[in-house]
Amino acid sequence: MSSTSSSHITGSHNTTNTRDTTTTSSNNATDNSRTYHQDSKHIEQHIYNVDRDDSQARHDRQLRHDRILESIAPQTEKSVFLGLLPPMTSQDKYISPVNPDDPKLCWIFQDINFKDWESTVGSQVLWIFGPPDRGITEVASHFVGLTKRNASGAVFYFFCSMLERETSVVTTFAHSVLHHILNSSSDNQARSIVTTFLSTLLHKILERNQWHFREEDSSVITVKKILDTSSGGELLRALTETVVKIETILDTTLIIDGIDKLGKEGAQFLEKFCSQAIVSPKFKALLTCRPDPHIKEIVNGVLCIEYDKERQECLNSLLHHDTRYDKISKEHEGSLEWLWTHEKYQKWSSSERSSLLYIEGKPGSGKSTLAKYFRENLVGKEQNASSSIIVKYFYTLRGTTLELTHENMLRSVLYSILKKDETFFFLFQSEFRKFKSSNDSKWPYTSLQQILSSLASHPFTKRLYLILDAMDESEENDRREIIELLCRLCAESKSCIIKIFLASRPVSQFKHEVKKDHHVIRLQDENKKDISKFARSFLGPDLDLPPEILNQATEYIVEKAQGVFIWVYLVKEKLLEYAERGCTKKQIFECLKSLPTELEAFYRDILRELEKREEPDIKDGLRMFRFVLFTYRPLRLAELRHALAIPDNPDVEFLTSDESFEEDLIHGIDKRVVHCGGNFLEIKGPDEDRSVQLMHQTVREFFLRPTAKSRFRMSYEDSHIRISITCLRYLMLCAANTSLELPSVDTWTPKHYEAYAEYLKKRPFINYALSHLTQHIE
Repeated sequence: MSSTSSSHITGSHNTTNTRDTTTTSSNNATDNSRTYHQDSKHIEQHIYNVDRDDSQARHDRQLRHDRILESIAPQTEKSVFLGLLPPMTSQDKYISPVNPDDPKLCWIFQDINFKDWESTVGSQVLWIFGPPDRGITEVASHFVGLTKRNASGAVFYFFCSMLERETSVVTTFAHSVLHHILNSSSDNQARSIVTTFLSTLLHKILERNQWHFREEDSSVITVKKILDTSSGGELLRALTETVVKIETILDTTLIIDGIDKLGKEGAQFLEKFCSQAIVSPKFKALLTCRPDPHIKEIVNGVLCIEYDKERQECLNSLLHHDTRYDKISKEHEGSLEWLWTHEKYQKWSSSERSSLLYIEGKPGSGKSTLAKYFRENLVGKEQNASSSIIVKYFYTLRGTTLELTHENMLRSVLYSILKKDETFFFLFQSEFRKFKSSNDSKWPYTSLQQILSSLASHPFTKRLYLILDAMDESEENDRREIIELLCRLCAESKSCIIKIFLASRPVSQFKHEVKKDHHVIRLQDENKKDISKFARSFLGPDLDLPPEILNQATEYIVEKAQGVFIWVYLVKEKLLEYAERGCTKKQIFECLKSLPTELEAFYRDILRELEKREEPDIKDGLRMFRFVLFTYRPLRLAELRHALAIPDNPDVEFLTSDESFEEDLIHGIDKRVVHCGGNFLEIKGPDEDRSVQLMHQTVREFFLRPTAKSRFRMSYEDSHIRISITCLRYLMLCAANTSLELPSVDTWTPKHYEAYAEYLKKRPFINYALSHLTQHIE
């Protein structure tokens, strides 16, 4: 019972506490609400008071402003106010003429925008952005002198760049502008301008509560204090507001240099001033400035020249990487020195006329090696070459498909010329603008031809060496047209001396075009001494032949080579291989005499030896030749290794398993290439970018001829089908990525994507497969 009573009492007590809590909460809520409303009223009252105070302050300032402005009204008369301004700073000492033909100033005087500005009879404004060392001040100075002599109207000029203290530049400039504007205005217009100008300055002074003038100050003292109290930036902002009051601007030429020293306010004023003045029929302005993104933003859309900006854009559109040059064999030590003393070379090189030197050579005679040797030794051998422009292009059927096109040659050559010498850009500018406005991704072939042809009109005395190799490997379409263009370039060139060094097999088009004004050297007639040196380099040291046999063997090689270096190289490889078996010196000489004396026959012998290899060697060798002959660019060694691990036979089952793929990868791929490809294949390039290519272009021609009953016979269609299968299966392998065990792709997190990206980095053939699969299929 007592337990029940206790529970009841406890319950009653809890009920009472709850009621008390509820009552207290209700009271607190009422108090909070009351407090909130009271605070809101206080805030509203405060805001009202502040607004009223601000409004009252603005009203008071305006009254004061109006009283002061009224008191200084007499000083707004044109002649009176000009007397109160500091006198204009003379800048005539900065005026000096320049030579418009100076190559340093070519980027301005030869620019299309400059010529438009200079030739325009009506109003025109031109901004020039450039670093001080590129002649912008000199050009401004030149045009001040020119305009003062020839212009019928007023000329206002100011050289901000010549004043050392930037704080005084803005103020001095603002005062000078006021002088010019007022002197160019009628009395009534001048009064309106001065009133607006002083009113704007006065507003600013009163806003920052810096009015410390006495009531007894005269109107003259008041105006002077307004001018003295205002900063340079405030003067320019006031001028900007004043410009709208200028109803007409007389025939005026405005030339301002170094606008960057005036800051944004100066640029804003000049932009406003010029936009107002441009309606005048004869207003012209030339404004120069260092590159400044803020100022360029202000004047965006107006006619301007920005140093090197357009040239860099043009270079980016022409950019191309030449892969052939680095893969050309270096000359044998001590060879090719005869070139510099050759009579026809000296006539070509020493002449001050533009001309072409044609190096004609048999297949395998070393033309590309000579062209590379000439490029790498020209500066050291020719005194005038150090200041010359030297550009090169090596056509090739062993690179990408682009590298045999004349379009690609033009792009590469023009890129190199423009990269090395900015004074050529004006010859590119018109065609570049057409290309840019067309929104095409590819330069028109005719535009590239037009630019190359225009090099003949380059006005400056420069020497340009253009080195072209393997023209015979180029596209036959338009080959004659390109040869005619090169000959015409030499014939029409004026100040610029153009020296074209062209190496090629005998090509019918050359016989007609290369006339008496050009020079021809037949390489196979000149390289006998080089072949002799090369033969002795391995017959003596490597094979240790006695003097008598050494001389006989050397004479035999020189006679049978007939100027073909590739044949001598193959002889060397055969003799060294034979000597490794163990033999007498006479047997080596007999082996030499047993070797084929024709390149074609030598290739057939090498091919027969490859056909005697074991079946896996023949299979890998055949696939290597397919990839080298029919891919759209040379495969790097790592890419070839991965491609060979993918079966290309559609009848052979393919497992998209990383584990199975890894088992089929060849270890020692470089050794495998040498073993399965014989002397036909070689590995070229730096370690990280080594690629597999044919030893020589003649090897390509040999393999693409119909070869009866050869195990290495390849058809065009079958080769592309098999490469397509390889690419497709490689992509399937990368998509399956069995070694990662990733979930469904729609559930991937960033970590999954990172893991897959790392996986693809280990699959080097994927770039080629993705880029060229459709080409092989088509």
